[in-house]
Amino acid sequence: MQAHRLFLCVTAPPLTWLDIQATLENNSERWISNTVQIDGYTIASLKATLRALFGSVIETSVDRVSNSNDYLDAGFPAPGRSRFVNLRHDF
Repeated sequence: MQAHRLFLCVTAPPLTWLDIQATLENNSERWISNTVQIDGYTIASLKATLRALFGSVIETSVDRVSNSNDYLDAGFPAPGRSRFVNLRHDF
């Protein structure tokens, strides 16, 4: 059982055509059975959204910025750092 969980999200538009989003998720230690306890962990992520010309949007993101070795369950590590880039155009 997990005692606490906190999720924070901040979006800042430093320019009219750019949004920066930062998220932070903290999970407390938890018991997965009567005898096994898993440590708590914190996940930080960053995302940038660029609104380009003529209806195009470019997004890029890095999840798990710290790339720490966390466990979601006994013997099952959490996925490592991931990145993505997305391009969208509205016609």
